[in-house]
Amino acid sequence: MPELHSKSDTLINVKFRNVHFTEHSLSLLSNFNNLKHFEIWYCDGLSSNSCKILLNGDFPNLKRLHLGCSENQDLITAFLDKIGPSIIQLGLNIITDGTIKAILNNCTNLKDLQIIDYHPMDHPGFFKLFHGLKGLEKLRIKISPDNKHYEKMILWARIGAHDLPISLKYLKLECGLPIYQLKRFLDSRNNKVTPHLSTLIINDLNFDYSHMEIISDFVKKRGILKVLGIGGPTKFTWRTLREFKTLREKYHVHIIPKDDLDQW
Repeated sequence: MPELHSKSDTLINVKFRNVHFTEHSLSLLSNFNNLKHFEIWYCDGLSSNSCKILLNGDFPNLKRLHLGCSENQDLITAFLDKIGPSIIQLGLNIITDGTIKAILNNCTNLKDLQIIDYHPMDHPGFFKLFHGLKGLEKLRIKISPDNKHYEKMILWARIGAHDLPISLKYLKLECGLPIYQLKRFLDSRNNKVTPHLSTLIINDLNFDYSHMEIISDFVKKRGILKVLGIGGPTKFTWRTLREFKTLREKYHVHIIPKDDLDQW
């Protein structure tokens, strides 16, 4: 941290992962007034008192905030209470009544929400959250492949197209995605749900042609998708490659190369 403190006036992006914070290090961090992008993932030393030390900082330029602190809801809500109106991108690994309230009350300009490694069986609060985010344009849901809930997280969440914000333009799903759940996300018959969805990225280790059929049907019937990215399997089947070609040539959908998915 002392090395970083010497750059406190110039650093705009900082990411901490598996770090043990002390009150002294958090005090130094509170002076990083020019931060635009700040991430804390799986760190400890973040007690209620130490959080107050960190939040003594102003962070007037902060636009992108990622807090992977499932054991410390107080840090998340305190951060959002303080700087929520300036945040346009938010990443979390926990959804509770407290975090939902803090997001909806404070993050009035939020455009990009990322939910990472969150297991919703005990608190499927997505409905209330999504219904309250009237201006959300980008949604990313990611579960690490080694997470024991990789295959079931989305299914338990019970999210459907009707639950997504009507303003949504970009949807990125990096998780196990059962066929039934994908059908719920991509409603090809109702033009009133996700009317602005133009970018879809799916990264599922078990992706197969059955998934591709649902996506193709959505593209052809709705006519709104402009960008498609598919990851997961090492190689695509010839039928999937054929669908890519059809969507690209006949429906003018840009197919993102698999190696470029992380850039989107």
